[in-house]
Parts: sequence; C-alpha cells; structure tokens
Amino acid sequence: MAVDRGRYTVWLKAGVGGRRLPERLASAMKARELGRKSIVVGDDVALVGDVSGDPDALARIVRTEARRSLLRRSADDTDPVERAIVANAEQLVIVTSLTNPPPRPRLIDRCLVAAYDAGMAPLLVLTKAHLVSPEEFLGSYAPSGCRMPSSRGALIAASRASRNSVPTSPAGSRCSWATPGSASRPS
Repeated sequence: MAVDRGRYTVWLKAGVGGRRLPERLASAMKARELGRKSIVVGDDVALVGDVSGDPDALARIVRTEARRSLLRRSADDTDPVERAIVANAEQLVIVTSLTNPPPRPRLIDRCLVAAYDAGMAPLLVLTKAHLVSPEEFLGSYAPSGCRMPSSRGALIAASRASRNSVPTSPAGSRCSWATPGSASRPS
C-alpha cells in the first residue's frame, strides 16, 4: 500500500496469518534475500514474521509475485533508468479541468500512452463541464477511437459500482471519459 524509508505498509486479507484475523495493515521490511530487487506500491508479496498488524509488529517481505501490469515513469536526461510507479493496477484515471486551469492535452496524451503501455484502461474525467462544453475538447480525441458516451455521468456511476468492470464507451473503444454531474445537464 505504501513505501516509506524502507518500511512497507502491506494490506492483508481477512484470515491471513493462521488465525482468524480481520483485514488489516501490517508493517514490513524487505528481506535481505531479495537484494536490490525493487518492490513498488501494488505488488503482491509474501510475508513471514509478525503479521498481526499491531503497532510494534514487523514482518519481512520474502517474495514478490509476478506483476499483471506495471505503470512506469520514463527516464529523464539525468537518469537513464525507467522507474516503476505502481504495479497491478487495472485502470488509470486522468482528471482534468475544462477551464480555469485549461486542460493540458500533451500531459493527457502522455498519461494515455503510459496507460496503454502498461495494459491499463484509461478513464478521462473532465471537471467544470457546467462552465464549458466538453464537445470541442473531446473532438481532438475522436481520431484515437474515443467516442462520446450517450450518458456521460453513467461512466462515473459504473466505475464506482464495480471495481472489476472497466467503463467504456458504447462503441467499445479503449478510451472512455466522464464529466461528474453531467448526467442531469442537457446535452
């Protein structure tokens, strides 16, 4: 769940640890056997030691499972290595305002490329749609196969209803978007 100065916060399912313990967070550190192998937020890991979740308890991460997806930050001019940001995520939500501040299409494009590269489904959420119509902005994404959903607010409701489903446009394109509160706005 989090990494802070070599300490990892790990979310444990109910029943893990041999006893009937509820869902909980445990603190852990990386075992020496893992060496310099990177562990990032979202990794599925195996723990040994005290997994009770008590404040003074400390477990060890002894193994990482295979990653289903990996979102990476590309290297910059001073760093030749790509950096992992998050593992095993299924969806990348890109939130941008339609006005004040204006949307930054180049940043959105970079986020979309990163999501597609990681095998994640992107969801573009546009705010302040009550002030500016999103049609002109979304027109620039039409060549990429994005389509305007018939009920834009339904995408937000669908994504909240099920963590396992990925909202898509009616045409079944890989890119979808929503504007919060736009379901009641006349189209």
